[in-house]
Amino acid sequence: MRLLPRQVVAVMAGDAFASIWSQSIEHYKPGNIGFMHYNGMTRLNALLEAIPDELVLGNADVVKKVVMGRAAVRGFVDACRGLGNNTPGLEGSIVFDLYHGLKALPDRTIPDTVGGLTFLADPDLAASIREDLASVETSLRDADWKAATVMAGSAAEALLLWKVQGLDQAQVAASGAKQNPKAPSDLLEWGLHHFTEVAGELHAIQPVTAKQLRIVKGFRNLIHPGRAQRLAERCDRGTARAASAAVEFLIRDFS
Repeated sequence: MRLLPRQVVAVMAGDAFASIWSQSIEHYKPGNIGFMHYNGMTRLNALLEAIPDELVLGNADVVKKVVMGRAAVRGFVDACRGLGNNTPGLEGSIVFDLYHGLKALPDRTIPDTVGGLTFLADPDLAASIREDLASVETSLRDADWKAATVMAGSAAEALLLWKVQGLDQAQVAASGAKQNPKAPSDLLEWGLHHFTEVAGELHAIQPVTAKQLRIVKGFRNLIHPGRAQRLAERCDRGTARAASAAVEFLIRDFS
């Protein structure tokens, strides 16, 4: 099981732990947590263990609160199992600090494997695409094939839009009309297929990249449930991996 910090925060603030805090944890006045709270603290320990270590990051104070809090809860639960009613109380302030530390944690982080996209001069665009790529990697890890497929397709479109906008616009318009005379003149209204064919014809991407993108272009329909149903399309490991590979090919071409 994998939980995000915000999910654990929501559970801690909910009714499931009300007997421990005696009120909303947001207004909790820390006291000692004793053996009588063993069951609730066992559940809390399980939730904390489900937060991936790579999400425990931030400033030193936040990390300290979370790391020490998790260790304290784990130690308290272990002590309860061995000592029962003789278990020393756990200072409620530790759990209170833990809660606020969890609130400050991100729900995802950009893996080291996601490149910096240094070829993009616009830092906001680079950050946005890196966020998409991080979502792709997280979705692949969690076997969320639809999310990985759609997000990779989105990142591919964003990269192609950036590239095509930087080309000679007269050539882009001519190529676009050649590919589809009815295509909109506004590049923001183009789809993955149109970007692929124009970028390919103008040698902005390698032939193998264009080939991979052609495989992927139909997957973008999956973001529209009605169209996906009509076309009987579905996401699986193959669509996710193919879409991810197409993005990697684009990054290689542009780097």
